[in-house]
Amino acid sequence: MLSRLRTNAFMTCSLVTIGLVLGGCTTVPGKEERARAGMQTGIRNMQEDINRINGRQDQLEVTVEDLRRDILATGAGDAGGKASIEQRLTAMENRIKFIDEAREADKREIIEKLSQRVADVINKDRGVSSGPAGGGVRVSTGEGAAGEARHVVKEKETLSGIAQKYGVTVEALVTANRLKSANVVRVGQTLVIPR
Repeated sequence: MLSRLRTNAFMTCSLVTIGLVLGGCTTVPGKEERARAGMQTGIRNMQEDINRINGRQDQLEVTVEDLRRDILATGAGDAGGKASIEQRLTAMENRIKFIDEAREADKREIIEKLSQRVADVINKDRGVSSGPAGGGVRVSTGEGAAGEARHVVKEKETLSGIAQKYGVTVEALVTANRLKSANVVRVGQTLVIPR
């Protein structure tokens, strides 16, 4: 429940920040209504994403509660089946761990999507393409220093390709992310993109 409150608070702060950022955007006269409608659509989409993730969290919390009840019920069983109880308890703990990992992955995914949408809306209003090559806005996912960009590694991406995309060196990526090797990155890994 505390995790959900933190997520809701973070998402609310994110939406307020997005509103402030978008509210400060300037548009060419005559395009104001279109820009405002685009921003409102973007904010509505983000709110829908937040509602979806809250629903998923509710489902996960119900599952965790069911597991806790199972654990308590298991403790009330007979002493002769201690090994069986320990096996069931281990299985339940593994399920809880899996659910917690899924919850964290959901949070990271939502943050990445929201960050990209904000950058796209801001860049669209400014008339530039997203990403450093087009001079667009870099958005932090809230996990690093202000202004740091983040990149989630996708299938078939290499560190050198990512470095080239953001206009940084491979060595800078290795250093910023404390990587042991420039040859090993995982799909889904979030990398800090240094300035």
